[in-house]
Amino acid sequence: MNETESEITADVYVFTRHPTYSFDDDGSDRGFQITVDKQRMVIISYSEPFGYSTIYTARLLPLASSYRREGLPWQEANKKAYEELYAETVAFATAYPRQTPRG
Repeated sequence: MNETESEITADVYVFTRHPTYSFDDDGSDRGFQITVDKQRMVIISYSEPFGYSTIYTARLLPLASSYRREGLPWQEANKKAYEELYAETVAFATAYPRQTPRG
């Protein structure tokens, strides 16, 4: 963890398991880094320092960066990128329901 007057940056490790899995089944784990603005208590940065090729690194980050280069503030760029990828995910799940995980 790294802390300044205005921000806190922390490496985070998360392990997830689907609720219907038995104890012997493997889950999924991720390591990433977040930076929080201490004044507003919001996440202002997110990264995956361990080299994961995920939807964040492969799609969301580059898309949001392109919107920022077009002049959008980072909050709007991130929101627009997220909404665009969410719409793609919904369209895929609708078109191919058997390939979509069910909770």
